Amino acid sequence: MVFVSALRENGVFVSRVILLPEHDVEIHVSAPWDILWSTDIDPLESIRNLRIALDSISRTTSDTTAPPRVIDLRFGNKVFYR
Repeated sequence: MVFVSALRENGVFVSRVILLPEHDVEIHVSAPWDILWSTDIDPLESIRNLRIALDSISRTTSDTTAPPRVIDLRFGNKVFYR
């Protein structure tokens, strides 16, 4: 719930949470992308990493490229998106 609350405080609203094996969670949000996250990781660190990833995505995404569908925060400061 800490992670969901932190997302909400950052303007990202959760519509559905799916528990996956190995402490992983798939989070559907009010954005064009979903989040993969691990409950083993500090939620506030994940929020910081998400902000950095979104900043990078906004600088590299143009009108001709589609935004990512998934942002994967399960690996600490190594954020993946596709």
